[in-house]
Amino acid sequence: MRAIERLNKLGGFKEKYLFGLAVILSITPFLGVTFVPSLDGPAHLYNANLILELFSENNFISQFYSLTSSPNPNLTGHAFLSLLLLLLPAFVAEKIVLIFYVVGFSYFFRKLILIQNPNGIWLSYLGFPFVFSFVFALGFYNFSLGLVFLMWGLYYWMKKEHKKLNLGELITLFLLFTLAFFSHVFVFAVLILVVSTRILFSFFLSDLPISATRKLTEFFLSSSMSLGLFIFYFTSRPAAHNSVHSSFFKLTEDIFTLNPIISYSKSRERIFLALVGCVIIYLLFLVIRSKKKKWSKSNLHKDSWLILSLVLFIAYFILPDSNSLGGFINTRVALVFYLFLMVWIGIQQISNKLVIPAVVVLLFAHYQLVDYYSHCIKNFNEVAENCYEMEEYIEENNVVIPLNYSDDWMKGHFSNYLGISKPLVILDNYEAVNDYFATEWNWGNLGDELYKHMSTNSFDCINKSSYINQDKLGEVYFFVLGDIQSQTDSCILNKNEELDKQFYPIAKNKHCSLFRLKKS
Repeated sequence: MRAIERLNKLGGFKEKYLFGLAVILSITPFLGVTFVPSLDGPAHLYNANLILELFSENNFISQFYSLTSSPNPNLTGHAFLSLLLLLLPAFVAEKIVLIFYVVGFSYFFRKLILIQNPNGIWLSYLGFPFVFSFVFALGFYNFSLGLVFLMWGLYYWMKKEHKKLNLGELITLFLLFTLAFFSHVFVFAVLILVVSTRILFSFFLSDLPISATRKLTEFFLSSSMSLGLFIFYFTSRPAAHNSVHSSFFKLTEDIFTLNPIISYSKSRERIFLALVGCVIIYLLFLVIRSKKKKWSKSNLHKDSWLILSLVLFIAYFILPDSNSLGGFINTRVALVFYLFLMVWIGIQQISNKLVIPAVVVLLFAHYQLVDYYSHCIKNFNEVAENCYEMEEYIEENNVVIPLNYSDDWMKGHFSNYLGISKPLVILDNYEAVNDYFATEWNWGNLGDELYKHMSTNSFDCINKSSYINQDKLGEVYFFVLGDIQSQTDSCILNKNEELDKQFYPIAKNKHCSLFRLKKS
């Protein structure tokens, strides 16, 4: 109890140091490695480099790629990476973006709590267990950055909610809405939903210093362009199809066991997530117990977070998990549901003596998970470094055909590390296959055989006619991740035989091999 009393007596200035330490510890997994590997992270780095090459009018790259003509979402991460790549090595650029995410997530969650509950200093730590999640481990940089702009935008709106906005403040809101849209459409839709809900509730409150009509006007002035882009994005696309729904039982199990924030291993992480779950239940009990009256107009803005959480909870069970517009939809919805539920808890008046023990348990669980993430990232980093080493042996402005035998789906796009520092056409680029990223394939220049394999990102059984005697491909390289010799599939055995006849080895390390097409 003495330790809790001491924590309770910490001055605001000293407590800021404690919060800063918590943030620093959260970024430690990024500091002891060269790369922070993930499923899609290498592809984001590669396409950020392609964007620079296309802007610099690289003729060879332009044969195969072009920039998408429509203003699609999923751009902020690529834009930030491209700008950083102008000045810094790729692995440094990646870390800056990831550190910005972790710091921004933690800081703006805290600000979102404190602007509504200035006494909720310790409750502002509730966001830490949700900084890392499954979608972050997958390398969904744009969605992750979108969460930062979501909380930043909501904080800024609430900060200016009861005053007339000047031109500079309207421009700031305009930029935050625009950044949210170009990060991810779902995050932008949630931002619009929350702000609209607060404005709607304002019409029922008579004691506000500024009229709800005025705030509605400011909202439309600052969000009109991003709303227009949002509408254009969906009206200019085919309707969603190929929807896949998870079972009600699986969805229920996942959301109540916090499965969406499991990053790497359910068996290793579940004991600490169980602690997080127990803390949430404990805090919900305290909030419910502290409620002395039912809903009232004066609590509309505060309790709107609970209402929005319930809306997201229902949407989680209704929406598909994937369709032609994207994947892991349920996981994304669940993550925002958790965040809004934490915000609702965080703005309640709860005694610090009851909150601090819960926060201590929460931080203990979080940093046990962070320690485990560090271990996983170090293991993946070894493979990523091996992949990146192969780039040295590939001449720029040539084509690389990747073969992946790593038996680990998280390494699915590790071949993209070859093209993060020099102009290469790597025939594994899922972003260029989809139409909601910055780059797209010039399909007409690829030929029918390459087109067929590019549409599935699979080259295990590619026909040699795809690359033999095609001058436009330049010098063709085969990059192999994993051990091709251990494979038993007849198609792969034929590929191994083809490599021996048509290619010669030029480099090999623990995890990778590189081959080059023999001159005819």
